[in-house]
Amino acid sequence: MAQQVKIDIDPTPQPLSNKTAVFNPQKIVVTAGDLIFWRNNDTRYTHQPKPVNGATNAWVTTPISVKLDDQAGTSNTLSFNSGTTISGVPYVCAQHSGETGTIIAVNNININNLPGAQPGAAQAAFAPKKQTLGVNEAFVWSNNDGTAHWPAPSTSQQNAWFQAPIQPGQKSPVFYLTQSNPNLTYVCALHPNETGTIVVQ
Repeated sequence: MAQQVKIDIDPTPQPLSNKTAVFNPQKIVVTAGDLIFWRNNDTRYTHQPKPVNGATNAWVTTPISVKLDDQAGTSNTLSFNSGTTISGVPYVCAQHSGETGTIIAVNNININNLPGAQPGAAQAAFAPKKQTLGVNEAFVWSNNDGTAHWPAPSTSQQNAWFQAPIQPGQKSPVFYLTQSNPNLTYVCALHPNETGTIVVQ
């Protein structure tokens, strides 16, 4: 489910002509589909985040107003439809070239509990069961179950992708695959009847 994600624009104590504020956090990891917006806490200058080498209004259609009284100026929202690479998308303020940041958007594969599953059957499932990704496109597994899970190429290769299982309520480290594969099947190393497929293209 998409969430709203805030990036603050905080004024610097000693503003320069090309840097009057900083993006906070400077590097952020979001999920594809999240709604990202910037909040300008600077009472003196407007700001307009844009992708490096992108159009001034590519993300934020108009400069974000200065903070008035206790009300910060806010931008429109931005959303990535799919994941970025692990290095993310660098961006800059169109008005102050020294203000930079990075957004890493990850695709998400859920590990969901299967209520009422019979003994011996899979107790959780990867959702989507088949995910299509680009080469080097960042993604994570999110464990929504009450027990740990460990995605791996096979039960005998449990450490191939992660050094430890994903605990309940946690996400895996950000992960990416460097080679195309039309049918990369994987399994939970702790529960071999839980399987999924990734198409890397």
